[in-house]
Amino acid sequence: MIPVKICGITSLSDAMLVAELGGSAIGFIFYDKSPRFVSLNKAREISKALQSTIPTIGVFVNPELDTVNNISEFVGLDFIQLHGEESPEFCNLISLPVIKAFRIDNTISSRNLEDYPVYALLFDTYKPNVLGGTGDTFDWSIAKQLKTKLPTILSGGLNSSNLLQGISATQPEAVDINSGVESRPGKKYASKLRNAFKILKKTGDYPNIFDISSLLH
Repeated sequence: MIPVKICGITSLSDAMLVAELGGSAIGFIFYDKSPRFVSLNKAREISKALQSTIPTIGVFVNPELDTVNNISEFVGLDFIQLHGEESPEFCNLISLPVIKAFRIDNTISSRNLEDYPVYALLFDTYKPNVLGGTGDTFDWSIAKQLKTKLPTILSGGLNSSNLLQGISATQPEAVDINSGVESRPGKKYASKLRNAFKILKKTGDYPNIFDISSLLH
């Protein structure tokens, strides 16, 4: 199955269900303007309860470096996802593996990606004045034209009805699902999660890019 990150986790029950279904990673959003913002104490509680059974990813938007470092240590994060206008130089200062998000529109090119010293790239939907997830898809043909040697993660409006189409169109190394498996922002809907994983099991064998043990060798 293609690696799957379920983002916008705010409760232990949702996190445990994702792990049970075979999720590859969960995402905590630390951007306080997001409807899926999670407190540091709740994220730490969830992370500790999971006992490293599934990697945790902290999502930040234009943070201070000290903020990233302090939250990473407090919560026990495995990856950092940067979803703002962070520079390559800023990404290079972070000790954990970095996933850099790019909001895709028709102005982006491969040259926008090549200077980033990061672990993976995430492609999400561009929407004016909206940082973070929009719940909408973007023109997947643009992503297919972007050239990079880094692993790519497809995000943006993914749900059970379009997952396989999006994977086929963009050929990513992983997918990131959020609003497409929710009953309301921050609350996952068990039947939608189960259905999404049932569909994703049709995707065949993929290396798990979220397997942090592989990064230690």
